[in-house]
Amino acid sequence: MLFSLYSPKRKKRFADDVFRVTQIHIVGLFVLLSVMFFVKQIDISRSYLAIYMVGNVLLILFYRFFLKQVLKALRQKGYNKQFMLILGAGTLGQRFYHNLGQYPDLGYEVVGFLDDKRHWSEEEAAHFRPILGGLDQLEATLSRLMIDEVILALPLDAHDKYPKIINMCEKAGVRTLIIPDFFDYLPARPYFDNFAGIADD
Repeated sequence: MLFSLYSPKRKKRFADDVFRVTQIHIVGLFVLLSVMFFVKQIDISRSYLAIYMVGNVLLILFYRFFLKQVLKALRQKGYNKQFMLILGAGTLGQRFYHNLGQYPDLGYEVVGFLDDKRHWSEEEAAHFRPILGGLDQLEATLSRLMIDEVILALPLDAHDKYPKIINMCEKAGVRTLIIPDFFDYLPARPYFDNFAGIADD
């Protein structure tokens, strides 16, 4: 719980911060009161502790809200970006690309797609980032380009390729997000969330 408070918040809502910060402080208050009870420390005002906790929560939330707004403004101007590579240029990959474009404040930029079968038509090429090659070029692409996250938006019949893809991404230090959110093969530390309107893992 404590470590999740300091995990990356790029995809999280401010409401999640409010819940986590409040939760941590409530737990901390109960722990402190328990310790005070066992050591017979009764000369500290409970109301003072309550005021301190509430004030601390408000200050932390104000700081986080201010920081989130500053980062949001910077990302909308093209700063503080992270780069994504989408594996699969089918309906799922296209849908994710379109949805991601509706959230410029997240600061993500798709560098392109990898797909073994699809090739953009002239009209599609005008609306999507380029298809950089097939899935067998993933390792070379990760070495050649700055990629922060790889989105797996492959069809169901591509399950057998997941172990190799995930292993390759983990070796390169690149995070893997799977769409939809349940598959037989997961990263070493699986993560479940809803990102850009689509469930991912």
